[in-house]
Amino acid sequence: MTRNFDVNDVVGYLLAEGEDDQGRTGAYLLVSSRGRPLEFHCTAPVRASRAQEILFGPTLRDYIDGELIAGALVAKARLTPGVVVVADKALAEPVAARGWAAVCVTPDAPEGQASDVPAKSVQGEPLPEAVRALLETLRGSVDLAEPFERIREAIREARRLGGAEEAGHAHAA
Repeated sequence: MTRNFDVNDVVGYLLAEGEDDQGRTGAYLLVSSRGRPLEFHCTAPVRASRAQEILFGPTLRDYIDGELIAGALVAKARLTPGVVVVADKALAEPVAARGWAAVCVTPDAPEGQASDVPAKSVQGEPLPEAVRALLETLRGSVDLAEPFERIREAIREARRLGGAEEAGHAHAA
């Protein structure tokens, strides 16, 4: 039985990582307001060509992470999140283009700081009350940065298994 989730029940987590010479890998995890996984997508490593390195210069990583990785991942998702949590502001552009709220939470922040609910979106706008309430509900179940560690472990597992394709599909919790 598939459950339809209300936007107010879904939080997205978007992450891109890896060394530029080995390729950048991204993943998008959508969780319920209780922190349970609902949908997961992962990219194969994305490597820049030499021409891209020259043309994009210092903006290359933002281009790869934001436009290529994050853009593809949010387009692939079936669920619509109430908010997307990003670890890097470069990932927020495709989220904002869809009209969704994005907040930046630093996974490596000192103990307790990562779990603070941000007051503003990445775009600098105050968060709507419904978004703040969704994040507060999630924070009651998990630290706001904790799903990033799940994503990192899933990426490592996909690489270990040689899973260059998508490591997961949508499923109900």
